[in-house]
Amino acid sequence: MDLIEEPVNYLDISHVVTGYINTIVGPIARIETQLQLQDFWHDGRARLSIKRNALAIAPGLFAVGNPSELSPVLVTANYKLTFDKLRMELTGLDLWILVIETKGVNVWCSAGKGTFSAQEIINWVRQTSLDKVVAHRQLILPQLAAPGVVAHSVTKFTGFKVVYGPIRAGDIRAFIANGNKANADMRRVTFNLSERIVLTPVELVLGAKFFPFILIVFGLLDLLNNGGLAGGNLLKVAGYNSLAYWLAIVIGTVLVPIMLPLLPFRSFALKGTVAGIIWSILVIYWGDVFQFSSQITVMLGNSLLLTALISFLALNFTGSTPYTSFTGTQKETLAAVPIQIIASLLGLTLLIVSRFTGI
Repeated sequence: MDLIEEPVNYLDISHVVTGYINTIVGPIARIETQLQLQDFWHDGRARLSIKRNALAIAPGLFAVGNPSELSPVLVTANYKLTFDKLRMELTGLDLWILVIETKGVNVWCSAGKGTFSAQEIINWVRQTSLDKVVAHRQLILPQLAAPGVVAHSVTKFTGFKVVYGPIRAGDIRAFIANGNKANADMRRVTFNLSERIVLTPVELVLGAKFFPFILIVFGLLDLLNNGGLAGGNLLKVAGYNSLAYWLAIVIGTVLVPIMLPLLPFRSFALKGTVAGIIWSILVIYWGDVFQFSSQITVMLGNSLLLTALISFLALNFTGSTPYTSFTGTQKETLAAVPIQIIASLLGLTLLIVSRFTGI
């Protein structure tokens, strides 16, 4: 079976290693369960989308506490935040952690993308000689990994039985104490206010990348104004015009997730559309604040652009929530994005037309 090619660089996590345990296959690193300043920096980086794709750690077998050949084996992804979230819940326990190669992607997303898979588990069970380290034949996988793992294949090629653990890492201790059995609460997926808010910083940072482009577009549009605008006035008007769009980015990345249960429709794109229409109405009402004229083409053009922008930003959350499946996310994206593009082009066209017609 071919091994998946390793990334060029793995994140250095030597600061979490507190020593080594000698086993029949050689020394295995023992890891600290308490997070350090460097770990909080990694978390902050990910939340703010700073080198977010450079948070993969080297796969392999790790020890927590003083595990024996009878200690449980937890399987997880090689995304640093996932690794940290798991280990911080394991203080006082003795067990093994098998980190598999998921290209630095968390459990749920990598299961959907096919990198948290039976093949990867088989690869790393073999590479770490896990069958020689432990006497039992049981692997505890995160429940959210289930869509990507063919459990009977793991058993067939490794001899290890797959048991699905709880949704949340915080329930691992109770799960193990209960004989590796999950109760109903451990299986229940939630998406409450705090769980939604924690996703907003990275989306806000990503959404903010649209702002310079928006500022340039309005600068060019204002150059088309009757006779053009000079220097400072051009930047001032473009800045006021763009302010409505900066607030739209905040609405799409922060307010929509907060108001998610209250917005109508199941589709995230439609939820964003509702928020976009409401914001467009308010922008028209406060047109003087944003220095927009009362021309019909200007009002319609901005309404289409603002609604499309907020709808697109809201759509980004469809792959980050338990509301939709992987296929559902694909279906919604394929249906919504073309409409958002058409609405944006039509809105931009109307703004250009307004500069020449005065309508």
